[in-house]
Amino acid sequence: MRTNTKDSKQAGKQKDTQKWPKGLKHHPFVIPVITFLTLFFLTAIGLVFFNGQAVKPEDLHVVSLTVDTQKQTLPTRAKTVKELLQKQNIEINDQDIIEPALDTKILEDNFSVNVYKARPVTIEDQGRKITVLSAYQDPRTIAEKAGIRLTPEDGIVQAPVADISQQNIIGENLAIDRAITVQLNLYGTIVQVRTREDTVKGLLQSKNITLSTDQQVFPGPNTKLTPNLNIVVANSGKKVEVIEETIPFETETRNDPTLPAGENKVIQEGVVGKKVVVYEVTQDATAVKTPLQQFESLTPVKKIIAKGTKTIILGTRAEWLVAAGVSPADYAAVDYIIGKESGWCPTKWQGEYGGCPAYHGAPTSAGVGYGLCQATPGYKMASAGADWATNPVTQLRWCSGYAKRYGGWQGAYNFWIVNRWW
Repeated sequence: MRTNTKDSKQAGKQKDTQKWPKGLKHHPFVIPVITFLTLFFLTAIGLVFFNGQAVKPEDLHVVSLTVDTQKQTLPTRAKTVKELLQKQNIEINDQDIIEPALDTKILEDNFSVNVYKARPVTIEDQGRKITVLSAYQDPRTIAEKAGIRLTPEDGIVQAPVADISQQNIIGENLAIDRAITVQLNLYGTIVQVRTREDTVKGLLQSKNITLSTDQQVFPGPNTKLTPNLNIVVANSGKKVEVIEETIPFETETRNDPTLPAGENKVIQEGVVGKKVVVYEVTQDATAVKTPLQQFESLTPVKKIIAKGTKTIILGTRAEWLVAAGVSPADYAAVDYIIGKESGWCPTKWQGEYGGCPAYHGAPTSAGVGYGLCQATPGYKMASAGADWATNPVTQLRWCSGYAKRYGGWQGAYNFWIVNRWW
């Protein structure tokens, strides 16, 4: 059947007329309007999806996350440590150790989060077994946190369990070797000594007590040690004096990359020890004392301090430091001071908290600080450049000059740590 071409064209024209209002199809603003409406609805959906808050590029931070020994670096928009762990589907128990705390806000790049997962540990102590969940790694710390009191002389070892089903031990196994207390009578002076040695001979050797051929020890060298055993070292006829002296504890500082540079934390308190010194005293008018031997009666415990070494110098901050001519050796000190003063915000007025506001003028009052290092008044930084109010590099140059009154950035840092200002 033949089709009437003229009729077909009329039908097509009629369809176009029904689909588009007259003149709208070829209107020059049709496509821009449709694009605008599409973007509007997508933006609205995005706002709903992100709880009504627009996500800005600066909300994205690079975070280092370590769970036990597994470390990863990832970008995140999480606002707090807790939110970060939730987004990574990491379950947290009460016994787990989280550094820093769950409510800590994530405000910068190179932010480190450490998670130490608690695991079952069985502790054997004088025939008694207890099982605890612990996230600590040091055996002594595990035992002490479990409520077991230890002396410096007590020993503790960590050993794998070969057959859990037969030994009825869950997870890791710690065994405590308790020291006993014995009474040591040295030439008439009695001192208490704690030891894990088995025999009198072993005790004397561990304490570096050597006997001359004309000296004797009671009971004999091969006698088994028992609690409160009385051991007597007989005098060889010399006049001696036995004195118990204190042993100061040592202090050890360990670098801790999880703590911000400039922060210190005591992770073990020190305990003063004691030592026994045996002196031979001349029996003439001079009464000269000559030390014969000495040994520890109470072992000192060193004090351990964690020193923060975490330095956050990334992105624009690094560029500012380089442009301002700051020595890399001073980066940690600069980062700490400026982080505390302004949070690295070149437009922040003294007293403003939260994020970094856009430039809103500089304070004219002489008593209000301004800028990266909170110069007071802010307009003092004009000596470093006319753009002092908005240029962080100019501000850093001025801050470096200001730090010279303390001998440089390291001296300024030391002053800030003590006084909390500079």
